[in-house]
Amino acid sequence: MLRLLFVAIVAVLVAESIQTLADPTEKPDTTGEAELEVREYAAATEEPDTTEEAELEGRKYSAATEEPDTTEEADARKKRAAATEEPDTTEEAELDIRRKRDAATEKPDTTEEADARRKRAAATEKQDTTKEAGLEQLKPEGLKPDIGILPIFPCYQPNIKCWTKWFDRDDPSGTGDWETLPSLRKENPGKICPNPADIEVVTLSGQSVSQAGEKIFKMDTTLGFICLKKDQPDKKCMDYKVRFSCSQPFCDDGVCWTKWFDRDDPSGTGDWELLKDLKKKHQICDTPLYIEAMTTGFLTPAGSTGQKFYVYNPTEGLVCRNKDQKWGKCRDYKVRFGCKC
Repeated sequence: MLRLLFVAIVAVLVAESIQTLADPTEKPDTTGEAELEVREYAAATEEPDTTEEAELEGRKYSAATEEPDTTEEADARKKRAAATEEPDTTEEAELDIRRKRDAATEKPDTTEEADARRKRAAATEKQDTTKEAGLEQLKPEGLKPDIGILPIFPCYQPNIKCWTKWFDRDDPSGTGDWETLPSLRKENPGKICPNPADIEVVTLSGQSVSQAGEKIFKMDTTLGFICLKKDQPDKKCMDYKVRFSCSQPFCDDGVCWTKWFDRDDPSGTGDWELLKDLKKKHQICDTPLYIEAMTTGFLTPAGSTGQKFYVYNPTEGLVCRNKDQKWGKCRDYKVRFGCKC
């Protein structure tokens, strides 16, 4: 009986299920619709995957806030510094150090320098045999050239002697008549030569010492002249004047100067201002007493240039050779001669 009842219930349930499926008016199954709505709602409301969002937001935040790589920062700082700060003096300091070190430690190779100078001189200098020969003809045998001697102005011929003017600095009113060289030089600077060859003494009336007959305490070229009253029988000295034998330019004679001559320049072996050559074109006395020379540019006296002269005297003229100079070159000189008027 129970078995029949269970079968009947099952049959009813199956029938209802068949009827539900077959009934066109029955509402559709809302299971799928609910599932679809759930999905749409979830798509509209659910938050995105926090893992990816966190990763993306982290990247954006890092890009906006994180400090740049130190290498790039250093490069940027260098560029900014190069644009604004003063130039780097490292190279300049290094160069300065090298120069100081070289100047302090490096010594020039004097041998190579000397050889180089000789080669340059040999390449540029032409031997003027005519000038050399002419000079040798002027030189007496055994006479050495004037090389290495700097001229003193005005230059004169030492073997020509003359007398200075007369000097009378004292009178015999005191202890006697004192015409001493130290006092005369002090009162007459440049008028008496350093080493007079002779002395001459006369009275103001023109009597010589021997004619005056007085006893003379001193009369020489070192001290000068002294007459003492105490040495005289009448205790009186006559009034004397003195003069000295010197070379030019201490003579009392008048001297006339020629014009300036510049016949040569130092482009060859040197500057050759020889008297014999100058006399061919100009009127110059046969025996000049003086010679004076200076540069043509700045008018520097020859004695102030520091150069050496192969010849420098009034009877031959001036010769400056390039090879005798420290820097291998003479300056350009002009000369003039002093003759007796």
